[in-house]
Amino acid sequence: ALAVNTDVVFRSDGSLAARYHKQNLFFEKEFDTPPRLEVVTFDTPFAGRFGVFTCFDILFHDPTVRLLEKGIRQMIFPTAWMNLLPLLTAVQIQRAVSLGANVTLLAANLRHDSKAMTGSGIYTPS
Repeated sequence: ALAVNTDVVFRSDGSLAARYHKQNLFFEKEFDTPPRLEVVTFDTPFAGRFGVFTCFDILFHDPTVRLLEKGIRQMIFPTAWMNLLPLLTAVQIQRAVSLGANVTLLAANLRHDSKAMTGSGIYTPS
């Protein structure tokens, strides 16, 4: 059986809106890569369509750029990002993706100060 790093999105009534399996692992020996690439979107009644991807996926074409190619301009990004100086700090990456890709990015990072895991926010290109 596969063990994959998985995001789930629920609707306000508790039903499942989306499920995504992380494509690009960052030294996660306990997880497997899913057997096929997933490009996952879901619709909301309040803000339209969102894409979802996880953590290290933000730095790769698949699935991040594929979502952009589908016209997705709002993205949900759960992460356990460790700030690695000088170029891989959470806020720096999140803001750069929002500006560079012209998307609204909702980033939710695990907060663990002793492991340099910080940086959540809602980033807009404007």
